[in-house]
Amino acid sequence: MTPTLVAFVMLSAAMAFQRGVCGGKPDVIPYKTESVVYIRPRLSRRQYRQLEPKVCGRVTGVASHVYYGEGAQRGDYPWMALIKIPTIIDGSQVIQGCGGTVISRYFVLTAAHCTQDHPVYGKIIVSVGDVDTESGNRLQTYRVPYDHVTAHPGYRPDDQTVKNDLALIRMDKPFNFSDHIRPICLPSSKLNLTDARADVAGWGISENSSDGSSRMQKGVVKVINEKCKHSFYNIDRRQICAEVLPGESRTCMGDSGGPLMYRSPMDGRYYIVGIVSYGEDASCQDVILPDVFTRVSYYVDWIHSVVSRKHV
Repeated sequence: MTPTLVAFVMLSAAMAFQRGVCGGKPDVIPYKTESVVYIRPRLSRRQYRQLEPKVCGRVTGVASHVYYGEGAQRGDYPWMALIKIPTIIDGSQVIQGCGGTVISRYFVLTAAHCTQDHPVYGKIIVSVGDVDTESGNRLQTYRVPYDHVTAHPGYRPDDQTVKNDLALIRMDKPFNFSDHIRPICLPSSKLNLTDARADVAGWGISENSSDGSSRMQKGVVKVINEKCKHSFYNIDRRQICAEVLPGESRTCMGDSGGPLMYRSPMDGRYYIVGIVSYGEDASCQDVILPDVFTRVSYYVDWIHSVVSRKHV
């Protein structure tokens, strides 16, 4: 293949990827590279407007690449949301912490088990806009009624395989997008992520605090789906597995619902490829088995259906 033809193929693939920022039903498979299969989605103009493809997945901070993690800087992962859910566990009122991801001006994507496994007795608190929960008025907080939560209809709290673990939370008021608040992109293609590096972030258990960190932590994991089948035998195509790289971070309790983020080498944008679902040890003291994530690309059609139906 001549250098000119190689350049043409790479440019064509990049254009296809940019056109298909926010997913939908596949049309055809026009391009294929060694690591990525690009699928051109079929989206209406309304869907594009709702999912903000022009601004999604871009960062202004130096998002490099949460036990063994490093503190994030403002501007890293501006789609990250901290979710506090007032729940009743064993008869006691508890504020449960989870992560979430902004995907449009009105919607945050999180894990279903954060909102469905225990009774909720008050409004859900969603905070965005800063990596530090003690930053004062830089953090924007929204109080959301529980009936604004739409969990995937296939999720069952008593299902030990934790399939269909995703939910959407609709805001009453739109997010005001800026360099510090903006949506991540939804995957528009079936990415072959085998052995890929992806980012994780959250406010969960850290080395210095069992109650969670006031500053968001971040790290890098490696996708290992084939190896994971030997660790968790019920993993299927609706899920992704990832393990900690030496000296890097793992997801911990309090990060449930947060994103597994892949930065495309084609356009430099971040895509949410997974949602933190479960792992082997919530205390994060022993890194033995990998973490399991809900595979977002499998559910893009469902996400679009909820956003289109409930968009205000």
